[in-house]
Amino acid sequence: MCQKDIIPDAALGSGESEKSKKTATIIAGKTSLHAAEEEINALKLELMIIGKTIGFLSMEPGGEFNENLRHIRALEIGERLNRLGGIEVMREVGEEVAYNLRDIPGRGRELEAAWVGIGRWM
Repeated sequence: MCQKDIIPDAALGSGESEKSKKTATIIAGKTSLHAAEEEINALKLELMIIGKTIGFLSMEPGGEFNENLRHIRALEIGERLNRLGGIEVMREVGEEVAYNLRDIPGRGRELEAAWVGIGRWM
């Protein structure tokens, strides 16, 4: 849990015990965890839309694709997922997106290729 998730002592009142402080910290952590889960789900949905419509790789740069032929927003999402939970979260999201796009041959592999170089993704 990061420091920003800890509720300041002033918010707890001067007579609060250490147990109360720990409880407040846990509650703040759960709120942050819930917010992260909501963000991950929104990013996952966005990836599924990109995958169903335009794809994660292109034959030529321009528009929604960078000079390396990768979908720009898909890269941004991969970077955000990496910051939220590292390769574990990226794998989990990537697998679920690939499963949901299984009716489009190779689309899951495209996402894997688009994310090469993000964090520990290979």
